[in-house]
Parts: sequence; structure tokens; C-alpha cells
Amino acid sequence: MGAPLLSVALVARTLSLLWDKPLVGVNHCVGHIEMGREVTKASNPVVLYVSGGNTQVIAYSQQCYRIFGETLDIAIGNCLDRFARILNLSNDPSPGYNIEQYAKRGKKYIPLPYTVKGMDVSFSGILSHIEKIAKEDLPKGEITPEDLCFSLQETLFAMLVEITERAMAHVESNEVLLVGGVGCNIRLQEMMEEMAKQRNGSICATDDRFCIDNGIMIAHAGLLAYKTGFTTPLKENAYLYKMPRREKEERNASREGHYKTTRKKNENHKEEKENMKEEESKKTEKRIHKKKSYRKITENLEFFPSDAYLSLSGLRIDQFALTEDPFVLPQMRSLRQERDGDHYHITVINHLEVRQLTPALVPSDEIPKKRKHPIALKALSEKITCQFGHAQGWEPPVDLGLGRCTSKDHAATSYFRVIYWPFGQMIRKTFELDFTNFHITCGFFPKDVHEYKGPGSLVCLAEGQLCSLEQAELLVSVASHYKHDFIFLNKLRDTCQRHGYTQQLNELRPWMNSNG
Repeated sequence: MGAPLLSVALVARTLSLLWDKPLVGVNHCVGHIEMGREVTKASNPVVLYVSGGNTQVIAYSQQCYRIFGETLDIAIGNCLDRFARILNLSNDPSPGYNIEQYAKRGKKYIPLPYTVKGMDVSFSGILSHIEKIAKEDLPKGEITPEDLCFSLQETLFAMLVEITERAMAHVESNEVLLVGGVGCNIRLQEMMEEMAKQRNGSICATDDRFCIDNGIMIAHAGLLAYKTGFTTPLKENAYLYKMPRREKEERNASREGHYKTTRKKNENHKEEKENMKEEESKKTEKRIHKKKSYRKITENLEFFPSDAYLSLSGLRIDQFALTEDPFVLPQMRSLRQERDGDHYHITVINHLEVRQLTPALVPSDEIPKKRKHPIALKALSEKITCQFGHAQGWEPPVDLGLGRCTSKDHAATSYFRVIYWPFGQMIRKTFELDFTNFHITCGFFPKDVHEYKGPGSLVCLAEGQLCSLEQAELLVSVASHYKHDFIFLNKLRDTCQRHGYTQQLNELRPWMNSNG
């Protein structure tokens, strides 16, 4: 309510200054009471003020209106509105009116909690109880929404009648004035009238034109106050929200709990921050160590245009295996060195052949994924493979991964890179190689050692070209009688010059110079 009250107060002060008229502040509750007294001609009644925001029993005593009893939690209008939402009743014209109409058709009374404490009442417990009944019993068909509305209305109004009667006895009054939005409920008026008659009294009630909030009641109460000489100084007219004591206590308790929680969070946050710093420091050290290790590999990792073949040149396979594979022993590495010396070696096989050899192979899971991917991505960079492939109108090649044979005795000699077979045929055509040969090795000298046998009698057809000899015995590498293609650096250089790949040639030249 803060914003509307603030706005109206500002307009009222503005009009008072513009037209030089006195300003009269009016209490909302007093506005309801004075309107009811004016319409009903009640002289000195006990007032039952019932609405969506208030439930109070009021009487005039010692020159002012005094509250003798009130709700301890929610107002009666609030209780009715919330129950209407539980039953999904319409808001047209109002939830309380629709409950009243449903209650007229109710036939079964359901006992509900009756909470009266001296001159005060409580409605929240009743609402919780009847909500539970509605959820559990309505689907069973044992009761109807009309029965629930009837029971709730009868219980709430009986409580109001009781505390009103006590106030009448206390102030020795025989009149009851009903004001507020709920005051126009016919059933409440009937119950209050029955009680007043038993006390030889009378009830003063109005219809909804005067019960609900309206501007005339404020104007009328303001006029009565002005006639008695009451005006409100302009400086005192500023809107100030006065927090109820209970609300203030709850707020303070909430704040104290919030402060405790905040302090605890800050302490935890500080501790987490220190832990995060420590972890970040460890990660940084680990990252630096990885970068140094990776730099040692990539410093010697050069690429030449191998026409869509995945090429790891400039790095010995045994150096790569020793760095990345913990299962490679020094004696395994020496096998390769004794055979080839310090020459660079790359071996590739095609996809169709790999399908036949898969049972004899295992992926190199020992190589960490984070280490494997940067090397593979670098080898498949736009700089070499993709640029060359696009120039030829090929699709980008696909790297099928790094593998090794299962035998630990020869693990250092059997690392290989796998790519798709069509790219192998394309590179064979570019370098004018034999299409029937098994695989290609890029290196300095035409020598290689192959030891592992695979399944025999494999014939691979692609574009009418025989990929391998019919009825030939296929090996992981080639048998001694089977041809094996080697690509030398001078042939790479000539191919680059012939096709005009000057950029690749310039990148290749430093590596060639440093390796003879």
C-alpha cells in the first residue's frame, strides 16, 4: 500500500497549496465507521470492522475509538479469498460473494477448529484445516464445495459474533454496526441480528454501496473532523509507514539470521577462495609443465604436403612413443634405432585393410586424450592437409586415430596412423605410385621391417582399381614379396613445385635443410 498512499498524499498536499485549502487527514477505519453511522443513524454502536485487510471489534470510549479485539493473523476477508482460490471460484464480482452463494446451497456441516482467545480471533489454522479436507475428501465425493463454504462461513461468523457480544457487554451498548467489505454478507448480518435481539439490541448494517471502500466515506469523515476544528499541518502530512510490532520483530529476527548466515557464508567463501587459489596454483604449475613437455614435442614436429595423408615428420616414432606411451621400454626403442638409425619414419595403412586387422589391434588408450588431440589437430591443420585437399577438390580427410600392435616386444616398431582408403588412392595418383601396393612409408631410405600377419585372401575394389593383389597374404605391414611405396623428400619437393604449392614448399625447405 505504500506507493498508492504516497501518491495520494502528494496530490492532496499539492491541491492544498494550489488552492490554499486546509488539509485534513482521515483514518481509513474511521471513514468506514462514520459512513455506517451516517447511513444507519446508529448513535453509540459497537463496530465490527471486517474486510480483506482488517478484522476488528471497535467501540467509542473516552473521546476516541478503541480496539477491543482483532485478528491475530490474517483478516477474515483474506481467509475467504484464499479459500475461494483453493476451490477455483471466480473473482467476479468477488470471491467472498461467490462463497456466500455456495454456502446457501450447503447442506452438511463439517466441524472446523474454533479459535477464540479472549477478545481476539485466529483464522489461519481454520484455513489450513479446511484446505486439507478439500484436497483429501472432495475427490472422493463425500462432500461438496457448497458444504465446505457453508461450514467455513458458519464457523468464522460464529467466532465474530462471540467477540462482538463480549464487547457489547463491556461497553454496555445494545447496537452493532457492521462495516467493511465482509459486512454486507447477509448471513453474517442474520447471525449478528439474532445475537443482538437476545440482548434486546439491534443491528445496523448497510449494503455493498456503503460497506466497501469508497471516496465518499473519506470525504464525509474529513468534513466531520474539519467541523470540529481538526486540520492536519502540511509538515505532518508526509506518508510514514509504521511497521506493526509483530512485523518489526519478525524482520529483526530475520535480519539477525541473515547476518549470521552472511558471516558464515563469508567465512566459507574466504576458505573456498584460499582453496581455489591453491588449486589454481597447482593447475598453473601443471599447465606450465605440460606446455614445456608439449613444446619439446612440437618443436621437432614438422609437416610436409603429403596429399591428405596424415604426416608426423620430423619426430621419430620411437621418440613419440617413448614420450606418450609408458609401456614403451628402452629395449623396445633400441630395436627401431638399430634397424633404421635416427631416420624419420611414418607409416600409414588404409581403412579397408584396418577393418580386417582390427581384432589384432588395440587403440593407444595409454596416450592421454588431451595430449593426443592437439597433435592430431596439428597434423590435420588447414596449413597442410586441408589446403592441399581443397586445391584438389577433395573432401577434408578424416583421421581415424593412432594405434599399435598388441605385442609389447615390438610395440615401438608398430605405431601407425590410420586414414581413409580413398585419400590413399588420391595421393598415390598425385605421386604416381602403384595403386596395388599395400601402404606408403615416408622417410629417407627405402627399407622397412614387417612382421605381423593378418587375414589372407582379401580383395579390395575401388573405382575399378585393385587395391591389393588377389589371393595375396595381407600383413600389418607388407611381406617381402609385396611391394611397398616410399615417398622421399626430393619427390615431395618436385611435386610441390609441379603443382605450384609454394607455401608448402617454403614450409618444407627449413625442415629439409636441417635433415639433409
